[in-house]
Amino acid sequence: MPVIPLECPSCGTELRIDSDESAAICKHCGKPFVIKEAIVLNYIKLVTAVDEKALVLKEFEFDGDVLTRYNGKAPTVVIPGNVTAIGRKAFEDCREIAEVRLPDSIKVIEEYAFAGCDNLKSIVFPETLEKIGNYAFAECSALEKLELPNSVGEIGPYAFVRCYSLDSVRMPSSNSNVHETAFTGDSDVHFIWPDDWAKKQIDKLRIVAPALGGLIELCDSTGENDTFLFLGFSELGMSVESSTYFFYSYKDFMRLFSIEAHGNDPYLLRLSVENAQQRYEAISDIQKSYSELIGLLDRAKISRNKIETINIPHFIWKQGKGLNYKVTDIGSVQVLQIRFIQE
Repeated sequence: MPVIPLECPSCGTELRIDSDESAAICKHCGKPFVIKEAIVLNYIKLVTAVDEKALVLKEFEFDGDVLTRYNGKAPTVVIPGNVTAIGRKAFEDCREIAEVRLPDSIKVIEEYAFAGCDNLKSIVFPETLEKIGNYAFAECSALEKLELPNSVGEIGPYAFVRCYSLDSVRMPSSNSNVHETAFTGDSDVHFIWPDDWAKKQIDKLRIVAPALGGLIELCDSTGENDTFLFLGFSELGMSVESSTYFFYSYKDFMRLFSIEAHGNDPYLLRLSVENAQQRYEAISDIQKSYSELIGLLDRAKISRNKIETINIPHFIWKQGKGLNYKVTDIGSVQVLQIRFIQE
Protein backbone atom coordinates (compact mmCIF):
# COMPACT_ATOMS: atom_id res chain seq x y z
CA MET A 1 0.00 0.00 0.00
CA PRO A 2 2.34 2.80 -1.30
CA VAL A 3 1.68 6.23 0.18
CA ILE A 4 2.56 9.14 -2.05
CA PRO A 5 2.61 12.93 -1.64
CA LEU A 6 -0.17 14.57 -3.67
CA GLU A 7 -1.63 18.07 -3.89
CA CYS A 8 -5.39 18.48 -3.54
CA PRO A 9 -6.73 19.54 -6.98
CA SER A 10 -9.13 21.99 -5.28
CA CYS A 11 -7.12 23.81 -2.60
CA GLY A 12 -3.50 22.79 -3.31
CA THR A 13 -2.88 21.36 0.16
CA GLU A 14 -0.14 18.73 0.10
CA LEU A 15 -1.57 15.40 1.27
CA ARG A 16 -0.24 11.88 1.70
CA ILE A 17 -2.50 9.48 -0.18
CA ASP A 18 -2.69 5.70 -0.60
CA SER A 19 -2.16 5.33 -4.35
CA ASP A 20 -4.00 1.98 -4.41
CA GLU A 21 -7.25 3.75 -3.56
CA SER A 22 -9.47 5.11 -6.35
CA ALA A 23 -10.64 8.27 -4.56
CA ALA A 24 -9.89 10.38 -1.51
CA ILE A 25 -11.23 13.38 0.42
CA CYS A 26 -9.05 16.39 1.21
CA LYS A 27 -8.65 16.82 4.97
CA HIS A 28 -8.25 20.58 4.51
CA CYS A 29 -11.13 21.60 2.22
CA GLY A 30 -13.28 18.46 2.52
CA LYS A 31 -13.68 17.99 -1.25
CA PRO A 32 -13.41 14.56 -2.86
CA PHE A 33 -11.17 13.84 -5.87
CA VAL A 34 -10.16 10.93 -8.10
CA ILE A 35 -6.62 9.93 -7.19
CA LYS A 36 -5.44 8.97 -10.72
CA GLU A 37 -6.70 12.28 -12.13
CA ALA A 38 -4.99 14.15 -9.29
CA ILE A 39 -1.70 12.34 -10.04
CA VAL A 40 -1.88 13.42 -13.71
CA LEU A 41 -2.65 17.05 -12.76
CA ASN A 42 0.25 17.08 -10.28
CA TYR A 43 2.64 15.76 -12.95
CA ILE A 44 1.57 18.39 -15.50
CA LYS A 45 2.01 21.14 -12.94
CA LEU A 46 5.50 19.89 -11.99
CA VAL A 47 6.73 19.65 -15.61
CA THR A 48 5.36 23.11 -16.45
CA ALA A 49 7.11 24.63 -13.45
CA VAL A 50 10.44 23.03 -14.44
CA ASP A 51 10.12 24.24 -18.06
CA GLU A 52 9.33 27.81 -16.99
CA LYS A 53 12.32 27.83 -14.68
CA ALA A 54 14.58 26.56 -17.45
CA LEU A 55 13.45 29.34 -19.76
CA VAL A 56 14.54 31.99 -17.30
CA LEU A 57 18.29 32.13 -18.13
CA LYS A 58 20.79 33.95 -16.02
CA GLU A 59 22.25 37.09 -17.58
CA PHE A 60 25.81 35.76 -17.30
CA GLU A 61 27.25 32.26 -17.33
CA PHE A 62 30.60 31.55 -15.68
CA ASP A 63 33.30 28.94 -15.46
CA GLY A 64 35.17 30.03 -12.36
CA ASP A 65 36.24 33.62 -12.96
CA VAL A 66 35.79 33.35 -16.75
CA LEU A 67 32.61 34.82 -18.23
CA THR A 68 31.60 32.19 -20.78
CA ARG A 69 28.27 33.48 -22.10
CA TYR A 70 26.04 36.54 -22.02
CA ASN A 71 22.28 35.87 -22.33
CA GLY A 72 20.90 39.37 -21.87
CA LYS A 73 19.63 41.94 -24.33
CA ALA A 74 20.52 45.23 -22.62
CA PRO A 75 22.24 47.94 -24.72
CA THR A 76 24.69 48.63 -21.89
CA VAL A 77 26.46 45.68 -20.28
CA VAL A 78 28.35 45.99 -17.01
CA ILE A 79 30.68 43.04 -16.45
CA PRO A 80 30.80 41.82 -12.82
CA GLY A 81 33.88 42.85 -10.85
CA ASN A 82 35.22 39.35 -10.15
CA VAL A 83 35.70 38.40 -13.83
CA THR A 84 39.29 38.02 -15.07
CA ALA A 85 38.58 36.81 -18.62
CA ILE A 86 35.91 37.14 -21.30
CA GLY A 87 35.63 33.65 -22.77
CA ARG A 88 35.63 32.49 -26.37
CA LYS A 89 32.46 33.65 -28.18
CA ALA A 90 30.97 34.89 -24.89
CA PHE A 91 29.23 37.86 -26.58
CA GLU A 92 29.35 36.67 -30.20
CA ASP A 93 26.54 38.13 -32.34
CA CYS A 94 24.92 39.98 -29.41
CA ARG A 95 23.58 42.68 -31.71
CA GLU A 96 21.69 44.64 -29.05
CA ILE A 97 24.85 45.72 -27.21
CA ALA A 98 26.01 49.32 -27.72
CA GLU A 99 28.32 49.75 -24.73
CA VAL A 100 30.42 47.39 -22.59
CA ARG A 101 31.92 48.35 -19.23
CA LEU A 102 34.81 46.15 -18.16
CA PRO A 103 36.02 45.87 -14.55
CA ASP A 104 39.63 46.43 -13.49
CA SER A 105 39.95 42.68 -12.92
CA ILE A 106 39.91 41.82 -16.64
CA LYS A 107 43.18 40.38 -17.98
CA VAL A 108 42.17 38.47 -21.12
CA ILE A 109 39.60 38.86 -23.89
CA GLU A 110 39.60 35.56 -25.72
CA GLU A 111 39.08 34.85 -29.42
CA TYR A 112 35.75 35.81 -31.00
CA ALA A 113 34.61 37.18 -27.61
CA PHE A 114 32.68 40.12 -29.13
CA ALA A 115 32.73 39.10 -32.80
CA GLY A 116 29.68 40.22 -34.75
CA CYS A 117 28.45 42.74 -32.16
CA ASP A 118 27.68 45.14 -34.96
CA ASN A 119 26.02 47.80 -32.78
CA LEU A 120 28.84 47.98 -30.23
CA LYS A 121 30.08 51.58 -30.25
CA SER A 122 32.00 51.93 -27.01
CA ILE A 123 34.26 49.79 -24.85
CA VAL A 124 36.85 51.01 -22.36
CA PHE A 125 39.77 48.70 -21.67
CA PRO A 126 41.19 48.64 -18.12
CA GLU A 127 44.91 49.01 -17.37
CA THR A 128 44.91 45.37 -16.23
CA LEU A 129 44.19 43.98 -19.71
CA GLU A 130 47.02 41.79 -21.02
CA LYS A 131 45.71 40.03 -24.13
CA ILE A 132 43.13 40.50 -26.90
CA GLY A 133 42.61 37.25 -28.81
CA ASN A 134 42.13 36.40 -32.47
CA TYR A 135 39.02 37.93 -34.05
CA ALA A 136 37.97 39.19 -30.61
CA PHE A 137 36.14 42.22 -32.07
CA ALA A 138 35.82 41.08 -35.69
CA GLU A 139 33.04 42.84 -37.60
CA CYS A 140 32.13 45.21 -34.78
CA SER A 141 31.22 47.63 -37.53
CA ALA A 142 29.87 50.39 -35.25
CA LEU A 143 32.98 50.61 -33.06
CA GLU A 144 34.41 54.12 -33.39
CA LYS A 145 37.32 54.61 -31.00
CA LEU A 146 39.87 52.48 -29.13
CA GLU A 147 42.35 53.34 -26.42
CA LEU A 148 44.57 50.33 -25.88
CA PRO A 149 46.38 50.43 -22.53
CA ASN A 150 50.12 49.86 -22.20
CA SER A 151 49.39 46.74 -20.18
CA VAL A 152 48.32 44.92 -23.35
CA GLY A 153 51.13 42.55 -24.28
CA GLU A 154 49.43 40.77 -27.18
CA ILE A 155 46.82 41.59 -29.83
CA GLY A 156 46.02 38.57 -31.99
CA PRO A 157 45.40 38.14 -35.72
CA TYR A 158 42.36 39.96 -37.09
CA ALA A 159 41.40 41.14 -33.60
CA PHE A 160 39.61 44.21 -35.05
CA VAL A 161 39.11 43.11 -38.66
CA ARG A 162 36.30 44.84 -40.59
CA CYS A 163 35.56 47.42 -37.90
CA TYR A 164 34.59 49.80 -40.69
CA SER A 165 33.57 52.74 -38.46
CA LEU A 166 36.81 52.69 -36.50
CA ASP A 167 38.23 56.20 -36.67
CA SER A 168 40.84 56.43 -33.93
CA VAL A 169 43.13 53.90 -32.25
CA ARG A 170 45.56 54.84 -29.51
CA MET A 171 48.15 52.10 -29.66
CA PRO A 172 49.72 50.45 -26.60
CA SER A 173 53.44 50.52 -25.90
CA SER A 174 55.72 49.26 -28.67
CA ASN A 175 56.58 46.36 -26.34
CA SER A 176 53.17 44.94 -27.20
CA ASN A 177 53.07 42.16 -29.78
CA VAL A 178 50.48 43.52 -32.23
CA HIS A 179 49.80 41.13 -35.08
CA GLU A 180 50.08 42.67 -38.55
CA THR A 181 46.50 41.72 -39.42
CA ALA A 182 44.91 43.11 -36.26
CA PHE A 183 43.26 46.05 -38.07
CA THR A 184 42.89 44.56 -41.55
CA GLY A 185 40.40 46.44 -43.70
CA ASP A 186 39.83 49.33 -41.26
CA SER A 187 40.62 51.84 -43.96
CA ASP A 188 39.50 55.02 -42.15
CA VAL A 189 41.43 54.43 -38.94
CA HIS A 190 44.01 56.93 -37.67
CA PHE A 191 46.64 55.55 -35.35
CA ILE A 192 47.97 57.44 -32.34
CA TRP A 193 51.48 56.17 -31.59
CA PRO A 194 53.15 56.48 -28.17
CA ASP A 195 56.66 57.94 -28.26
CA ASP A 196 58.38 54.57 -27.93
CA TRP A 197 57.16 53.60 -31.43
CA ALA A 198 59.48 56.20 -33.01
CA LYS A 199 62.21 53.61 -33.61
CA LYS A 200 59.79 50.90 -34.75
CA GLN A 201 59.14 52.22 -38.25
CA ILE A 202 58.91 48.87 -39.98
CA ASP A 203 56.62 47.43 -37.33
CA LYS A 204 54.31 50.41 -37.75
CA LEU A 205 54.16 49.92 -41.50
CA ARG A 206 53.37 46.25 -41.04
CA ILE A 207 50.33 47.21 -38.96
CA VAL A 208 49.16 50.16 -41.07
CA ALA A 209 49.37 48.59 -44.54
CA PRO A 210 46.76 45.82 -44.04
CA ALA A 211 44.48 48.35 -42.35
CA LEU A 212 44.51 50.42 -45.52
CA GLY A 213 43.89 47.33 -47.63
CA GLY A 214 47.32 47.13 -49.24
CA LEU A 215 50.56 45.26 -49.39
CA ILE A 216 54.10 46.08 -48.34
CA GLU A 217 56.92 44.10 -49.88
CA LEU A 218 59.48 44.17 -47.10
CA CYS A 219 63.12 43.50 -47.85
CA ASP A 220 65.32 42.43 -44.96
CA SER A 221 68.75 43.80 -44.15
CA THR A 222 71.13 44.03 -47.10
CA GLY A 223 74.11 43.26 -44.90
CA GLU A 224 74.48 46.69 -43.39
CA ASN A 225 72.33 48.34 -40.75
CA ASP A 226 69.89 49.51 -43.40
CA THR A 227 66.59 47.88 -44.20
CA PHE A 228 64.90 48.55 -47.53
CA LEU A 229 61.28 48.52 -48.54
CA PHE A 230 60.50 47.87 -52.17
CA LEU A 231 56.97 49.14 -52.02
CA GLY A 232 54.11 47.92 -54.17
CA PHE A 233 51.07 49.27 -52.37
CA SER A 234 48.33 47.25 -54.04
CA GLU A 235 46.15 44.23 -53.46
CA LEU A 236 48.57 41.85 -55.14
CA GLY A 237 48.89 38.81 -52.88
CA MET A 238 46.32 40.15 -50.44
CA SER A 239 42.58 39.74 -50.25
CA VAL A 240 40.74 41.11 -47.25
CA GLU A 241 37.80 38.82 -47.93
CA SER A 242 39.87 35.62 -47.97
CA SER A 243 42.10 36.91 -45.17
CA THR A 244 45.36 36.19 -47.01
CA TYR A 245 48.30 38.49 -47.57
CA PHE A 246 52.06 38.32 -47.78
CA PHE A 247 55.05 40.23 -46.50
CA TYR A 248 58.04 39.29 -48.64
CA SER A 249 61.51 38.85 -47.17
CA TYR A 250 64.45 40.14 -49.20
CA LYS A 251 65.18 36.71 -50.68
CA ASP A 252 61.51 36.04 -51.41
CA PHE A 253 61.22 39.37 -53.19
CA MET A 254 64.26 38.57 -55.31
CA ARG A 255 62.87 35.14 -56.14
CA LEU A 256 59.41 36.49 -56.95
CA PHE A 257 60.77 38.79 -59.64
CA SER A 258 64.02 36.87 -60.33
CA ILE A 259 66.08 39.98 -59.64
CA GLU A 260 69.81 39.54 -60.33
CA ALA A 261 72.87 41.77 -60.57
CA HIS A 262 73.68 42.52 -64.22
CA GLY A 263 76.92 44.31 -64.97
CA ASN A 264 76.66 47.96 -64.07
CA ASP A 265 72.90 47.81 -63.81
CA PRO A 266 71.61 47.75 -60.21
CA TYR A 267 69.06 45.02 -60.92
CA LEU A 268 67.90 42.78 -63.70
CA LEU A 269 64.29 41.64 -63.51
CA ARG A 270 63.50 38.35 -65.20
CA LEU A 271 59.83 37.56 -65.53
CA SER A 272 58.84 33.97 -66.31
CA VAL A 273 55.77 33.25 -68.41
CA GLU A 274 53.90 31.84 -65.38
CA ASN A 275 51.75 34.60 -63.86
CA ALA A 276 53.51 37.05 -66.15
CA GLN A 277 50.64 39.49 -66.50
CA GLN A 278 50.01 39.56 -62.76
CA ARG A 279 53.67 40.31 -62.05
CA TYR A 280 53.89 42.95 -64.74
CA GLU A 281 50.91 44.67 -63.15
CA ALA A 282 52.74 44.51 -59.83
CA ILE A 283 55.56 46.60 -61.26
CA SER A 284 53.00 48.97 -62.75
CA ASP A 285 51.35 49.31 -59.34
CA ILE A 286 54.68 50.20 -57.79
CA GLN A 287 55.00 53.04 -60.28
CA LYS A 288 51.49 54.30 -59.52
CA SER A 289 51.63 53.94 -55.77
CA TYR A 290 53.03 57.32 -54.70
CA SER A 291 49.79 58.76 -53.26
CA GLU A 292 49.02 55.54 -51.39
CA LEU A 293 52.57 55.55 -50.06
CA ILE A 294 52.18 59.09 -48.73
CA GLY A 295 49.01 58.07 -46.87
CA LEU A 296 50.76 55.03 -45.48
CA LEU A 297 53.72 57.01 -44.17
CA ASP A 298 51.47 59.69 -42.69
CA ARG A 299 49.44 57.16 -40.72
CA ALA A 300 52.62 55.49 -39.49
CA LYS A 301 54.00 58.94 -38.56
CA ILE A 302 57.08 58.47 -40.77
CA SER A 303 58.72 61.35 -42.63
CA ARG A 304 57.99 61.54 -46.36
CA ASN A 305 61.60 62.45 -47.14
CA LYS A 306 62.53 58.80 -46.75
CA ILE A 307 61.04 58.02 -50.17
CA GLU A 308 63.65 57.28 -52.81
CA THR A 309 63.35 56.15 -56.41
CA ILE A 310 65.62 53.57 -58.01
CA ASN A 311 65.69 52.96 -61.74
CA ILE A 312 65.81 49.37 -62.96
CA PRO A 313 67.16 49.76 -66.49
CA HIS A 314 66.09 46.36 -67.79
CA PHE A 315 62.79 44.62 -67.17
CA ILE A 316 63.35 41.27 -68.87
CA TRP A 317 60.41 39.06 -69.78
CA LYS A 318 61.52 35.47 -70.21
CA GLN A 319 58.95 33.45 -72.15
CA GLY A 320 59.24 29.69 -72.36
CA LYS A 321 60.61 26.82 -70.34
CA GLY A 322 63.95 25.10 -70.10
CA LEU A 323 66.23 26.00 -73.02
CA ASN A 324 63.31 26.90 -75.25
CA TYR A 325 62.57 30.51 -74.44
CA LYS A 326 62.88 34.01 -75.75
CA VAL A 327 63.77 37.13 -73.82
CA THR A 328 62.10 40.51 -74.33
CA ASP A 329 63.57 43.65 -72.80
CA ILE A 330 60.49 45.69 -71.86
CA GLY A 331 62.61 48.64 -70.79
CA SER A 332 63.36 50.52 -67.59
CA VAL A 333 61.16 50.54 -64.51
CA GLN A 334 61.23 52.91 -61.56
CA VAL A 335 60.63 51.39 -58.16
CA LEU A 336 59.80 53.34 -55.03
CA GLN A 337 62.16 52.56 -52.19
CA ILE A 338 62.29 53.55 -48.54
CA ARG A 339 65.46 53.18 -46.50
CA PHE A 340 65.04 52.52 -42.77
CA ILE A 341 67.12 51.74 -39.78
CA GLN A 342 65.01 50.02 -37.13
CA GLU A 343 66.76 50.04 -33.80
